[in-house]
Amino acid sequence: GGDMMADVLQSNTTLTAVNLSSNQLGPDGAESLAAAFKWNTSVRELRVASNHFSSDSSLALLQVLRDHQALVTLDMSHNLVDDRGVIALTEGRDEASEVAELILAGNVITDAGVAALGNALTTSTALTALNLSRNCFTGEGGEALASAVAKNATLRTLDLSSNFLGDAAGIALAEAVAHHPRLTEVLVSDCQFGPATATALATALSANATVARLDVSSNAISATGAAALATALAVNTALTDLNVSLASLGDEGVAALAQGLVTNGTVASLSLAGNALSDAGVAPLAQALTTNRGLQTLNLSGNALGDDAAVSLATALANNSTLSVVDLSLNLIGDAGATAWADLLPLPTSLTRVTLSNNAFGAVGGAALGTALRLNRSITVLDLSGNAVGDVGAASIAAALAEAVQRDDAIWLGPAFALAPKIAFDRAVMERTDRGAVLPADFVWSDLGAWDAVMATGAPKPAAPSKNAPKQKPTRMS
Repeated sequence: GGDMMADVLQSNTTLTAVNLSSNQLGPDGAESLAAAFKWNTSVRELRVASNHFSSDSSLALLQVLRDHQALVTLDMSHNLVDDRGVIALTEGRDEASEVAELILAGNVITDAGVAALGNALTTSTALTALNLSRNCFTGEGGEALASAVAKNATLRTLDLSSNFLGDAAGIALAEAVAHHPRLTEVLVSDCQFGPATATALATALSANATVARLDVSSNAISATGAAALATALAVNTALTDLNVSLASLGDEGVAALAQGLVTNGTVASLSLAGNALSDAGVAPLAQALTTNRGLQTLNLSGNALGDDAAVSLATALANNSTLSVVDLSLNLIGDAGATAWADLLPLPTSLTRVTLSNNAFGAVGGAALGTALRLNRSITVLDLSGNAVGDVGAASIAAALAEAVQRDDAIWLGPAFALAPKIAFDRAVMERTDRGAVLPADFVWSDLGAWDAVMATGAPKPAAPSKNAPKQKPTRMS
């Protein structure tokens, strides 16, 4: 297969994009492609990720691609590209050959290879996206790359995630980001950063007007780093996507970020997943959501949130008009918390997707959420997987909704609703809601549980039945 494709590339003069990723081409396939690209002049986009190349065969291909003057996008991720391959691609290259997007993720590049890339980056006038995530370089290579980024004027996306950088390289990178004229995405997840790097990045965000996406997840940012980022949020107007999941924030760190959200109106997506956030820590975040008018996506999955947190968030979102996606999966929310969200769903909010999977609620919470869906007009995705809602009540409500027919402004449930457990309204709904209110009143009251009770209220009596009509017992209302 690789040989045949190489033959096509060698003779074809019109093909501009080739994607051969995950095709098990192996070393022979890489060498066949190298031979083909000695003659091909038309391909502008080449993606050959995850093909089990060897370091030697990757080197052979990169040596040829170095001088391919049409190539704009190159993806050689997960192919054992080592320092030799990077050096071959960058040093002694034809100056007319300028790749704009270079993806070398998941390889075995060390500090020497990154230094070579840094040298190329300082003179490049075309490179806009560089992905070196999941390689093997350390702080030495990170600092060399940071120095190059400071001198570059074209880069827009930089992904250095899952390398061994440390704070010294992180601080150097933050200084380069601060005044870069075009960077829009900085992805540095899992780089062994601590509060010092987070503080430096916060300072950079206060000065930078272009970075829209920052991922510092899986770093030990802590509450100290979160407080610094919160300060930046108060003045930054460019950032729209902030990922600080798995960053050891705790309740204190999330409270600090919540304070930043009170005045920030540009961050649209915020991930706080896996930060050991408890019910108490959610309160400041819930309060911020009542006034924030920018956030659209919030990820709180994988924390330790229980019913109190769920209630606080549901109460806050009743007064929020922008949040559309909420992820509360992998928490400890029980029936009371699920019922609070059931109370929220019928209200006119902007919510379209709610994830409550893998929590701790059962039939009561599931039935409440299912019932709430009858009145909701905005939710398109509700994920309740991994809970214990599979009882007859929840199943009957789901079946009833499946058979429901909408007429005007009413939904008429199907016959499956007749299988639902017969639970009094006051027990099933009123005793479980936190949105009820009681007022003193002085008037005659009747439950109107049967037709004879209706008659007792003074309602007009029906016409007398015919003498030949069969007698009927009073029928209870349902």
